[in-house]
Amino acid sequence: MSAALSKTYGGTNFTVDDVIRSAFLEAGAISSLITAEMVNEGISHLNRLFGVWVQRGVLLWTREKTAVRLHVGQRVVPSPTGTNKILFAYRRNCTFTDDTYSHTYNPDEAIIDLGESKRVTDLYFTMSSVGQNNVVVEGSADGISYFAVQTIPYYKLSSTEENYFILDNVAEYQYIKISTTGGVTFSGFELGWSPTDLILNSISLDIYESLPNKSFLGRPLQYWPERTVDGYSLYLWPVPSTANIVLVTTFRRQIADVNALYQTLDIPRTWYDALVYGLAHRIVHMVPQQTRRDAGELLGLADKHLAIAYGDEADMTPFYISPYIRPYTR
Repeated sequence: MSAALSKTYGGTNFTVDDVIRSAFLEAGAISSLITAEMVNEGISHLNRLFGVWVQRGVLLWTREKTAVRLHVGQRVVPSPTGTNKILFAYRRNCTFTDDTYSHTYNPDEAIIDLGESKRVTDLYFTMSSVGQNNVVVEGSADGISYFAVQTIPYYKLSSTEENYFILDNVAEYQYIKISTTGGVTFSGFELGWSPTDLILNSISLDIYESLPNKSFLGRPLQYWPERTVDGYSLYLWPVPSTANIVLVTTFRRQIADVNALYQTLDIPRTWYDALVYGLAHRIVHMVPQQTRRDAGELLGLADKHLAIAYGDEADMTPFYISPYIRPYTR
């Protein structure tokens, strides 16, 4: 009788320790002779390898989206720390709640009564502190029975900055509640609906510097992305003339750093072999010559498995080419 399938998929999480030890073994090291110094050096090479990968091509799992509500006259918007490249940016206009809507603030929760059902798409709030607790967004038709709309993970929250999120699931309710635990006080809670989006054009430094009035008020149409150590600063033009404008950016981030042996890696499982052989080629010089594997052979294996992994990094969306051919006449 054949064994039953496990019925689990992707449940095995490879740690930093797994990768480093596998890489040293592939490089020819003897398991009992792998020292703490070699492991620490392996962590350093692992982070450097991640940086090279991000520069070589688009890694789909590192694409993220962020939204920031702009202030009147705000000319510069910093990107999230760790941004590697700005892919798209667009301006979003919404209708927002104001003081005419009923707000209820309780410890660990806040509620807005919209007066009637609306298809809420955007969420904005500030909070007094952030612990290890998520923020849960719920909706209700009667203010009594609430239904889950979305959960915002705690690591995306900030107690020092404004929190703005575009909801993944459009919620059509009269009452919207946000809640968490830990004695948190919410404030500035607002909701948005009826959004319209307009893509912004990226311009060069030459074009931006040639603008005669960089503080001209209006609706942003373009931006210059200035590269910084931590990411980018986006210089908008025109600068926002109203407070109901949101800047949404799609960006490619760095792969998360590793600094402990039992951290889970920020890569899909399909990249495991590429990571092991790529790291093995980088650390093979640390293996004693008596058992050391040929560096050229490891480089070939690293390139092979990297090509296989990159081959799967595609959206697989169809595109069509329609050549326009006609007779040429003078």
